[in-house]
Amino acid sequence: MRGLKPYIIIFFLLFLKGVVFTQNLKIDSLKKILDTDKEDTNKVIHLNSLSRQYFNIGSYDSTLRCANTALQIAGQLAPVYKRGIAGAYNNMGIVYWYEADYPKALEYDFKALKIVEELHDKKGLAKSFGNIGLVYWNQGDLPKALDYFFKTLKMMEELKDKKGIAIAYGNIGLVYADQSDFSRALDYDFKALKIAEEIGEKDIIARNLGNIGLIYRDQNDYPKALDYYFKALKIDEELKNKRGMAIRLGNIGSLYTKQNKYKDASIYIYRAIAIASSIKAMNDVKDNYSQLSRLYENATVSLPDTFGGKLLNLGEMRLRALYYYKRYIALRDTLFSEENKKQLLRKEMNYEFDKKEIAAKAEQEKLNAISAEEKKKQQIVTYAVAGLLVLVIVFSLFLFTRFRITQRQKVVIEKQKILVDHAYESLHEKNKEVIDSIHYAKRIQNALITSEKYIATQLNRLMKSR
Repeated sequence: MRGLKPYIIIFFLLFLKGVVFTQNLKIDSLKKILDTDKEDTNKVIHLNSLSRQYFNIGSYDSTLRCANTALQIAGQLAPVYKRGIAGAYNNMGIVYWYEADYPKALEYDFKALKIVEELHDKKGLAKSFGNIGLVYWNQGDLPKALDYFFKTLKMMEELKDKKGIAIAYGNIGLVYADQSDFSRALDYDFKALKIAEEIGEKDIIARNLGNIGLIYRDQNDYPKALDYYFKALKIDEELKNKRGMAIRLGNIGSLYTKQNKYKDASIYIYRAIAIASSIKAMNDVKDNYSQLSRLYENATVSLPDTFGGKLLNLGEMRLRALYYYKRYIALRDTLFSEENKKQLLRKEMNYEFDKKEIAAKAEQEKLNAISAEEKKKQQIVTYAVAGLLVLVIVFSLFLFTRFRITQRQKVVIEKQKILVDHAYESLHEKNKEVIDSIHYAKRIQNALITSEKYIATQLNRLMKSR
């Protein structure tokens, strides 16, 4: 079985020739912009955009490289560009999720969530909730995954973001499908598909077509399931969406195994493994190892050796079934080990602890602010009372001084009044004496002087006698 590895590499390289495509125009455009960008927020935004474009074509090393550069520049800006840091963390988290490094994915998802919560960024919150939900979904924690997906849906509905709503619907459909609630799963998948078609989002259309195919498969409606798988595969191939292609190819191969079409099944499953390995989508590799093991275990006819071209006999197929089963178990144990689960729990606990610590700090700061405000008010009241008291004292002193002056003035006035009264009385006495003297003189004068009337009468008489 050790000889299989070189053949797998050869097959992988041959297959890659069929899926190589020219570099995305958006990537070229962003690179040109970055060549002229200064070390500012715009460069961080463009780096995060380029990171997402690399992610869309399955170039995860380039995705992480751009995200790390964005993270470094955003952290050196003054003030620190938190929104850019959150965007970089989101891009890094989704890569680690695709590579099935779930503890690391959750670490970066929670880092991003912490920042967007501080910023009250609803769109950022929705994205982080969705990414965290996907980690829990892959880990089989369906209740927690559903909780986060509904949080995403609520945020996207508030934002009226149709694309985000469609993605949330599709993710919720995945959980209900895993819970075998097919009616509800189909309801959400078809709602997601309708919105995606309205807004022309082909990647979301392909994803939901594939999800609908899975539900029909679980309901044993294989023709309808295959119809949806191939529709999804066609769109993924148009978009050069490697992970979508890997998932759809694996699903088709799995369904062909159920229909006992083992030769066709092996072709599709090996193609799925090649693509999934190229983009380090280890969870998909794991699932296809399981499918290959089942195929070789159940095959009743000789199958051609994919790597050598010869027909495998029944014994060789059973050995190959065991080989792929062991590889499946080894990869599953790596991805879903108890240590991984503990790490996931630690990441969540750390986030919850940090969240509570931030909340407690914010509450304490609020209390401190209230206390400072109360203290300030108390000081104002104290100063006002003290000021009023000083004014009262000053006014009292003023009144007391005025009273003292008034009293002194009153004494002076009293003394002056007495003097005036004495002077008045003295003057009055003198006036009386003068008046009495005048009256006395007048009486004497009246007594001595003949009245004018008498003189006049006498004169008149004399005049007449002549």
